[in-house]
Amino acid sequence: MTIYYLQKDPKINKIKLTAIIGVILLVSMAISLFVAKESNWSLFKEDTKSFPVKGIQVSQEDGYLDWQGIESNQLSFAYIKATEGSNYTDDQFAINWERIQGTSLRRGASHYFSFDSPGATQGSHFNQVVSTQKGDLPSVVMVELYDQYKQNPPEKESVVKELKAFIQVVMDEKGQNLILCVDANVYQKFIKNEFVESDIWLVDTKNKPSKEENIPWKFWEYTEEGDLSKGSIKQKSLDLAVFNGDKDQFEKFGQ
Repeated sequence: MTIYYLQKDPKINKIKLTAIIGVILLVSMAISLFVAKESNWSLFKEDTKSFPVKGIQVSQEDGYLDWQGIESNQLSFAYIKATEGSNYTDDQFAINWERIQGTSLRRGASHYFSFDSPGATQGSHFNQVVSTQKGDLPSVVMVELYDQYKQNPPEKESVVKELKAFIQVVMDEKGQNLILCVDANVYQKFIKNEFVESDIWLVDTKNKPSKEENIPWKFWEYTEEGDLSKGSIKQKSLDLAVFNGDKDQFEKFGQ
């Protein structure tokens, strides 16, 4: 009887080995990213212990929000996205703006600034959507480089002009100066020395603000991966921020 031995194809073995190594590398990368994110989140939780006033920034992307559950996480304020550009209104703004009043959280409205429409018309749109009352926090205008502007930022002169127009229209209606929500790059490009009377909401999810940056921030958004798990809420991937001051200073802020 003749016995035939099947020889293993070295090419097939090489392909299998490459595939196995690839899977191992992908799993290792995923674990590393998870550990890095958790470590960064844990580090910031330690960094923010010296700031007793914490809050949240939300939009329709966060879905339905349990405001009593959010309140149970020892937060003090919430900023709710209202508008974007000259025409867009956040789908959940009206609901969130009303329902948050059933809590002790101080509320504030935010606007996402567009480089593609006049600042004055954006301000008028914001005023039409947002009705404020005594005790509400000063409104926030978020300024960031988006889409094509990441590679080709707009001219500083134009940004400053339109942003000042937006602020003036809203100030005339609301009676409060606005808070500028920016990262360090946008602050240096457009805001520094141009908006000295406006408070700064600094977005930096990688580093704790340093004295070297010399950015006089009033709020620091330290994570976009916030985990609120106390009470009845199980909400993750939220924007969390701290107020640069104590509770008494916060109560007086914007009054």
